[in-house]
Amino acid sequence: MTIAIAVQPYIMIERVVANLTQKTTIVQHELSLFETKITSSQHEFLLQNVYDMSYKIISGEEGFLYVHTNQGVYAFHVRTDPSTFILAYRSLSYQ
Repeated sequence: MTIAIAVQPYIMIERVVANLTQKTTIVQHELSLFETKITSSQHEFLLQNVYDMSYKIISGEEGFLYVHTNQGVYAFHVRTDPSTFILAYRSLSYQ
């Protein structure tokens, strides 16, 4: 089993409307950085297809981590500063 170089928690907010009431559920997932790829709960990105990452703060340390790929830009809602994760990615991608 390969060990992740860096891990960044992110959340997904799920809203369900039933019987005229709305239920909101927050589910925590992780982005994992490996030597050749980044994985999330729904995607796997080969590093050769990832162009960059950026971070946009909403409030405090909460914001969106954007993964720029050859298939488009993917946004991950994060509640902690992803700077360490981004730096780990850049150290691998610029070798």
